[in-house]
Amino acid sequence: MSGDAAGDLPPPGFLALPLSLPLGGGEAGARSDRTGRSFEDHGESYLAWQRFHHRDRIVVHFDAHSDIGYIPPKARERIVSASRRGDLAALAGMITFKPRPGRPIGIANFLYAAIWDGTVRKIYWVIPDPVIDRDLALEVTRQLRGALSPEPVEYRGGSPGGLHFRIGGVEVVVVTLSTLPAIEVPVLLDIDTDFFFWRSIRRATFFENGYALPARFWISPETFLAAISERLSTDHVTISRSVDGFFVPLGQGWLAEELRDRLRGAGDLRRYEALHELMRRYAGGEKAAALAWVRQKRAEFPEDPYLHLWEGRLRGDDAPLEAAIRLAPRFAMAWIYRANEALLAGRPEEAKAYLARVASAPPRIVEQAAERWYAEGLRLLGEGRPEDAVAAFRAALRWDPKSPATRTDLAATLIRLHQTGEAERILTDLLLEVPDDPPALFLMGNIFLSEGRWAQARDAYLRVIARRPNDVKAHNNLGKALAALGKETEAIAVFKRVIALDPGHYTAYGNLGLLYRARKEKEKARAMFRKVLELHPEDRAARRFLDELSTPTTP
Repeated sequence: MSGDAAGDLPPPGFLALPLSLPLGGGEAGARSDRTGRSFEDHGESYLAWQRFHHRDRIVVHFDAHSDIGYIPPKARERIVSASRRGDLAALAGMITFKPRPGRPIGIANFLYAAIWDGTVRKIYWVIPDPVIDRDLALEVTRQLRGALSPEPVEYRGGSPGGLHFRIGGVEVVVVTLSTLPAIEVPVLLDIDTDFFFWRSIRRATFFENGYALPARFWISPETFLAAISERLSTDHVTISRSVDGFFVPLGQGWLAEELRDRLRGAGDLRRYEALHELMRRYAGGEKAAALAWVRQKRAEFPEDPYLHLWEGRLRGDDAPLEAAIRLAPRFAMAWIYRANEALLAGRPEEAKAYLARVASAPPRIVEQAAERWYAEGLRLLGEGRPEDAVAAFRAALRWDPKSPATRTDLAATLIRLHQTGEAERILTDLLLEVPDDPPALFLMGNIFLSEGRWAQARDAYLRVIARRPNDVKAHNNLGKALAALGKETEAIAVFKRVIALDPGHYTAYGNLGLLYRARKEKEKARAMFRKVLELHPEDRAARRFLDELSTPTTP
């Protein structure tokens, strides 16, 4: 649909349903005949809400994770300002913002922005868990408070109707599908297709198999729509399928299409029944039966790209993938999955050949290639596989050579593998472009420290602290560099600063103990080593030094 029709039709991704129309019932002819498509991510959903100038709405958000993410105050101000000006171009630019490692930010986690710009006044977060017990209530609270810090999240108590929170004046109610109440006023209904895969929001469910996703749905779209048909009246629906991400792999993106068609009462639902049966066979380990089913149904639905995609996956053959991409160009992501498999199997040349096929893909696909490899590198690091992580980070840089986050994490991993020469070259290039980048400066300081280049290490850590006055690690390493330079008094002051920032930082107490020991201030040294053992009883070095200092010297 072109932008010229924006005044007459809903933006792409919205399903314009008449008010009070039951979502799960009625004949196809009673539905709106307007067309729409599902969104790729929540950020695009949020933009569309802005186009329609929604205010003070209720959002019913079906998701296996909160999608209420922390956005720093300055970023929030820009989002709210752009929203109030109606500057959709600026909002679109913000959605492409890429977070740095360790920073809990997600502009695509649109509900936070929607809370603060007045789009919504109440949110029902519907989770896939069957019941909310005490442990689950703690997990919900952890997710909300962890995501929204430093903004206040007030827990208002639990009831049979759900868990009640207040965030910045907006009520957030966490419910299960069975406890979602009837809502008589129009709502913004947001359906994330993750909801259908995961049976729980618990962290262990997400990460027990890395980023592996269940092949089967715990609830079918048809059953889901029937379950909510008598509870909601709505005028707009968004479906976030996240087809390019980890949570909804490419081969299962059709779920969003099924939801869309069922809501509209349109489309050939037999096609989705065939895909559900495929997933059932695949989940049951019946690979041969799944392949036979795909071949049978591909003859019946020759223009269905998912059937071609699954045939290629099950056969390990590229020809069906090429057919799928001709039918749906966004399926060029399949080459990235193929490259990933080849790289992890130790076939780098094959991986390069697959990645080369992505070069002619749409820009969004190329961007996703870099993001996927970067995320894969982080996952491999989490699994304790730094060598494989290096390969993934290098693959990400082939698509986005200037990414500060990828270059920084690659350098950090190389340092961990004692490949400091290459790490220093990477960081030097990065600092030429971004001279005051704190993570890069910190890593450069670590290289200098490990190689005995004390003055250079000191200068690097001072530059970090100039940007981050409360950076505990930078202060601690600065103290080490100063001590190595013979500046004991300055080093002692720095280690005391570390303890003031983090009273539990036992290595700072140990470093102070060593300095006092060198200065023959035995009582102060003993006090420091005792503190180390109080905080970290297993520290053998501290115990050895304490024993040494407690042994009377012979005249």
